[in-house]
Amino acid sequence: MSLADRFKELRERAGYSQAELANAATLLSGRRITQQSVADIESGNVKVSRVLDELAAALKTSGQYLKWGELGVTLGQPRADLQRVGLAAVAENLPVYFCEPESNGHGEPGFMTVKFTAASYASRPSHLRKSKKAFGACVRNDDMSPAYELGDLVLVDPRGKLKPGKDYFFLSSLRRPARATVRRLVKATALHWEVAQFNPPKRSRLAKKDFPHALLVAGVYRAE
Repeated sequence: MSLADRFKELRERAGYSQAELANAATLLSGRRITQQSVADIESGNVKVSRVLDELAAALKTSGQYLKWGELGVTLGQPRADLQRVGLAAVAENLPVYFCEPESNGHGEPGFMTVKFTAASYASRPSHLRKSKKAFGACVRNDDMSPAYELGDLVLVDPRGKLKPGKDYFFLSSLRRPARATVRRLVKATALHWEVAQFNPPKRSRLAKKDFPHALLVAGVYRAE
């Protein structure tokens, strides 16, 4: 079952029309949400809406459940509706840490907050079998599209070596909560990470004092 199917099923079960759900989510969140946002999700025109969490709350569920099915509410289950991109899975489970985009008006575009508590689990690919501290993190913005889209799950390997041209999960801390972003490493200097984003194409610097940890992105599970 796709995100669109799960969403429509829960809306109809709750007895809402599309407009009524939009109004309920607006009242609950204080953020203006339109009927068109609901229609776009149900038609599959958008992979992951930026107001999905607010709509999920109005439906008394979670954005994770809508995106991934039962994994969003039941720990320890494999992610059946993700495309494992050239990766062979093994029996161990990979913790998926809760991520949320930085609040509008208070955060920087392309950055998110990571809480190092497993919100769910995904199948661990074979190449991460020995990386006991590997984890997954859900992409919550589109600034690295098309490499990583909204809703994709990046697989992070803390053992990975630094190499320009590779993608990294840059973290302000290894304790929760932490600021994070995914970027391609262009060059490492004594004081900065010189990095690139894809959408729109842009180069920038991250101060190492602010983001001391660069963890290799070792794969991706695509959202539906």
